[in-house]
This record gives sequence, C-alpha cells and structure tokens, in this order.
Amino acid sequence: ADWVTLELRHDRAYQIFTKAVFADVQNLCVLCGDAMQILPSHFPSNAVTNIFVNHPEPPQQTGGHGSSQSRHLLEQSFFLEAARILKPGGTLTIVTDNLWYGRLLTRLVANITLEAYSAHGEVAAHAAYGLQSAPAPVHRATASATGKDGPLASEWAVQESEGDVVLYVGKPGAAAGHVVEASSYFDRLWKRGNLVERYFLVLRRV
Repeated sequence: ADWVTLELRHDRAYQIFTKAVFADVQNLCVLCGDAMQILPSHFPSNAVTNIFVNHPEPPQQTGGHGSSQSRHLLEQSFFLEAARILKPGGTLTIVTDNLWYGRLLTRLVANITLEAYSAHGEVAAHAAYGLQSAPAPVHRATASATGKDGPLASEWAVQESEGDVVLYVGKPGAAAGHVVEASSYFDRLWKRGNLVERYFLVLRRV
C-alpha cells in the first residue's frame, strides 16, 4: 500500500520526512500544509482507501494567528471533501481523548444532509452517497467449559449516538485499519497523562 501523511506544522512534517529517509521507507509521501487546500487540488475523487485523523485540536483550544491551534480542520467542508476522495467502502477514522469534542463531531456528521454530500461530490441528489457510521465488528467469545462457543460480542463499545452516527469508546484497532502495536507521539503523551478513555468515529463512504 502507498501512504500519504499530511501535517500543518513544518517541524512535524520535517520530523516525519527525516525518519522516513533514515528508515528507507519507500511508500510514504509527506505533505505539509492546510488539508482543505491540499485535498481538493492534489487528490482525485474515489482515490483513497482510508483516512486517519488522530487527536485533532478541539475548537476551544485557540492560539495566536497562524498557529495550528487557531485552525480547525474538522468542519462540514472537510467531511464533504473526505467523502469525495474516499473510494466506495473506504473509511474515515477520527480518534480523540476529548469526549466533548467527540460529541460535537458526532452531531456535526449527523447533521450533514444527503443533498450536501451530493452537491459536493457532483452526483445525483437521490444517490446513496456520503459518510455513514461503520458497524462495530463482532467476534465469537472464547469457548466455554462445555466446549461451545460463547455469544457474539462487539469489538467496539458504543459511547453514544446521534441519529445513525455512532461515537465509540476504546481503541479502533485493526478492524479500523489501525496498527494495534504502534506507539505514536500521541500514544506516549496519552500514557504520561494517565488518561483512561479514547473516543472514535469510523465513517464509511457509501
């Protein structure tokens, strides 16, 4: 698979690029800039399998002019653009440790109309096109002492929902395309802060 990483801050983009060079990574493209300028100009429709947004800045965290904290990516325009560039069946996964922000995003996505998706994607207004919550994957519980398999259990716990959009709690894991054993900058911050919960949306392009 080929990967693209997109960072707003130059120092973070440079750090990722340097690590990729020293690790001889051959399938990664590093971009730096505003996603809402880069996505429309560099990504054709139906081109991306998965989009991951890890720990975006909540709107109430504001900084000075030009800082990453003063810009907020996850507005309706971003979700419309994500639906355009995702392949049918592709997913957008957003992870946050801020429950207030998770609830805000859940309401935002639930209120995007079919007509808005259709107008942005230039498809028929009656077409089933847009982003919908992916159903939680299930697994069979470990066999009991009787030798029989246990009941089916969900791998994602539901925190709450708004309409058909579900906010999950826990870790997305491999079922949402996340490499479970990876340790990122945000994972290390999360552990040092003794935080106990993460919330996530998994939205599928239909």
